[in-house]
Amino acid sequence: MKVKHWLTIIGVLLLLGFLLFSSIFLFDDKKSISEDNRLMILTTILPLQEFTAFVGGDEVSVSSLLPAGVEIHHFEPRPNDLKNLQEADLFIYGGEILEPGVAKIINSLQSETLKVLDASQFSLLLTDNQEHTHDGEGASHEGELKAVDPHFWLDFENDQKIVRAISDYLSLLDSEHASLYNQRATEYQEKLKALDDAYRASLENCQSREFIYGGHSAFAYLAKRYNLNYLAAQGLSPDAEPGAQTLILLSQQVKAQSNPYIFYEEWESSKVAETIASESGAKLKALNSGHNLSPAQKEAGITFLEIMENNLSNLRQGLNCQ
Repeated sequence: MKVKHWLTIIGVLLLLGFLLFSSIFLFDDKKSISEDNRLMILTTILPLQEFTAFVGGDEVSVSSLLPAGVEIHHFEPRPNDLKNLQEADLFIYGGEILEPGVAKIINSLQSETLKVLDASQFSLLLTDNQEHTHDGEGASHEGELKAVDPHFWLDFENDQKIVRAISDYLSLLDSEHASLYNQRATEYQEKLKALDDAYRASLENCQSREFIYGGHSAFAYLAKRYNLNYLAAQGLSPDAEPGAQTLILLSQQVKAQSNPYIFYEEWESSKVAETIASESGAKLKALNSGHNLSPAQKEAGITFLEIMENNLSNLRQGLNCQ
């Protein structure tokens, strides 16, 4: 009897030890999720991630589905993204036109609690695809001549609306910290307004009001807001290739400028811009759409606002602004 009694006690102790081990190691992820009371927020493009992280502060956990170094137009959600979305409280993305692959998985989610914010709803620009085409040649196709430009974050007034919407969603999910979200949103809106004011003042008096871009059409919002003429070598698709006549025409227009510059797309090949530069004798300047960071930029802690400030510096030089 004594032997059986001790065997029972030892068995119970071993079972308890196993359960303790399992709770600490095998199920550590579940443990951390249950004990962390922060809201879990997922985003895609860089500005949405940064806006949310600033407004949410320590009260939220923010991560991006978009890995560093990946071009948003080529991004396809990974299998694990669906699991992460089902566990999240809020998902903020750039809309179906910018991210069709992401939009598809949203419809497949079975979460009844996940809130979804489509940041493109505040303004989508109907563009004429201002790049030049001739007889079907070039980047644009007839069906693209009136197309929606999905690069909405390059209008800083749109961004201010998005920041406010993020604050409203966070407050809905976590009313206890609503005043903090509101305060931080106002602070970030002021940063965006200061950036907008700097662009307007810096680009008001320029020798040239036209910038030519050797990439896909991404800067129509920025050009419209600051009353600039914008010509892109390619259409809205980054995979489009401009034709020979398009390149010749753009080279001629660059040559006509007193301070010739051709801008190239920092996230794509600069081959098109280099071709125009070699034909026209123009200098090259980079513009960055700010949708994501390269691995090196992420390591260095570069921010969306810093990217936009660098774009302004390059535009000022390229347009010969006073």
